[in-house]
Amino acid sequence: MDINSRVNENLSRRRRWLRFLIGLVLIILFTVFFASGYSPPGFMGKVIRHNQAHDIDASPLFYTEVEGMPAIIVDVAELRAAAVGNIDTSIEKEN
Repeated sequence: MDINSRVNENLSRRRRWLRFLIGLVLIILFTVFFASGYSPPGFMGKVIRHNQAHDIDASPLFYTEVEGMPAIIVDVAELRAAAVGNIDTSIEKEN
């Protein structure tokens, strides 16, 4: 192995580590920024402030975690059936 290939290998290794560390720092800064509770200005900040003021939890992981979702699913099924003229009257709401 000659000296040029070793130098290139070391530079390549350093570049990969540098890219990794920059990415890691950006992820940490991104996480700290959003965990701080800072509300950005403009439309997105308005939405966040509204949700906080009205105690709205906008973080369900799945739609099944949303309150009233079973009733919404039934309503959507009825609307779809009515749209094609095929109303299924056996569907009962879960309330």
